[in-house]
Amino acid sequence: MTSIILVFIVGYVLITLEHPIHFSKTATALITGVLCWTIYILSVEQPEPV
Repeated sequence: MTSIILVFIVGYVLITLEHPIHFSKTATALITGVLCWTIYILSVEQPEPV
């Protein structure tokens, strides 16, 4: 669960730094969401309900 929080915080920081790093907020948000869901699905004991 800690890794999901870490990925979320890093993604949030990258979204706030959109102008200095010249990277789209939308792309950052999508990548962050996909990574959080992937980590969650791989970490649960029974992924079928997910």
